[in-house]
Amino acid sequence: MGYALYISLQTPIDGFDHVSVLDGKSIGANEEFFASKVKGTATKSLNEFLSVSAEDMEGFFDDADDMPEVKEEWFEPSDGLETVRAYLDILEESTEGLDTPELIIDDLKAIELILKKADQHSVKWHLSCDI
Repeated sequence: MGYALYISLQTPIDGFDHVSVLDGKSIGANEEFFASKVKGTATKSLNEFLSVSAEDMEGFFDDADDMPEVKEEWFEPSDGLETVRAYLDILEESTEGLDTPELIIDDLKAIELILKKADQHSVKWHLSCDI
């Protein structure tokens, strides 16, 4: 089963529909490839920016008493931009082993666009996962 990664913004940015910009399936399907490339470096993997709200977590549990305590985390856009640019550099070096590098690049460019806009508006963010 695959999943898509998408950006959650702490507050909406007027006039900017960040949801429609990013497909997220290609980067979701290939995140482990990139995580292995940045492991042991100062660059965080995108997975390190994943967070979930208590409201989103409720959908996974029949009984609210079974749900673990969840604290949603928010990150500075500049931190995510560093990771996205490192991923793009990895793709510039080689796309060997990746089935759809052009779609991955599209996802990364979309994330970069969203994070640039978030940075301009001082809006924190995190990655979310659509299963």
